[in-house]
Formats: sequence, structure tokens, C-alpha cells
Amino acid sequence: MASAYFIINCNLVALERLDPIVSPGKVSSHVHAVMGGSDFKSTYEYENSVNAKCTTCVINIDKSNYWVPDVSRKAQVLA
Repeated sequence: MASAYFIINCNLVALERLDPIVSPGKVSSHVHAVMGGSDFKSTYEYENSVNAKCTTCVINIDKSNYWVPDVSRKAQVLA
């Protein structure tokens, strides 16, 4: 039986307003949680993975980057 998800065993690199696929080279309209290689940029090419010096993934040779929308909300000030 196939599953509709997979597990990325990596820690957070950064929270960024970047999306190299939807908004390459620009500030994104939303925030992403970025995991994986150390060479994440606003444009993404194969060289980003090759040039990464380290990774936050458990598998040390995985220098790829993974990014997902950050799940956060604006705090309400109670009066």
C-alpha cells in the first residue's frame, strides 16, 4: 500500500521569505521553513546542492534543500 507522504529527517536551517520555484530571485509572499543543505538561495540550481558545505539532514550526503510553508500565526493582543 502506498502512502501519501514521506518523512524528511532534517532539522531547520532557516525561516525565509524565499520560494525558488514560485518566486525565483524575489522575496516570496509567504514564509517557508527551510531544511537541508547550507546553500539555499532565492534561485535554486543543481549547483546549490553541490556547493553546500553541510546539511541538517541525518544522511550527511543529502545536501538537497526542502522547504515547506511555515505554520505560524500572528499573536493577538488581549486588552
